[in-house]
Amino acid sequence: MPALFLAGVLIQHFLIRRVLGPNDMPQIFLTFALSLLLLNLSLMLFSANYRTVHTFYSDEAWHIGGLYVPVAKLIAFAVAMALSGLLWVFLHTTDLGRAMRAASQNRDVAMLMGINPNRVFAVAFGTALALAGAAGSLLMPFYSAYPFVGQ
Repeated sequence: MPALFLAGVLIQHFLIRRVLGPNDMPQIFLTFALSLLLLNLSLMLFSANYRTVHTFYSDEAWHIGGLYVPVAKLIAFAVAMALSGLLWVFLHTTDLGRAMRAASQNRDVAMLMGINPNRVFAVAFGTALALAGAAGSLLMPFYSAYPFVGQ
């Protein structure tokens, strides 16, 4: 997660920040181009084969009240709920979280209040990329992955 956070901060700082403005089309084109770049890079590095991760708990299941609950899905659910709760606490109790919410609502007013929107957007993009990486790692024990997954 820290590596993906850093990658998100760098992508936002060096690429996305340059196209922010009143028109959304440059942002759309840039993110689409990044998607194509990452897709083709993953095709070159990993090929188009399906990949899975087998953990020691992948085949385990708990019997709860007549239902069989896979342990991998239970762990993914618990960690996802914990990360969602941590994100909510971060956004509602910290100064940086309040700054993120303010900058997302009105960038100009946030700047008048002394908030640096570029720094806030970089942290938000890094956080989003880190959480996406966490979600992918939680889903890998029971879903297969390939370069075109999610499209």
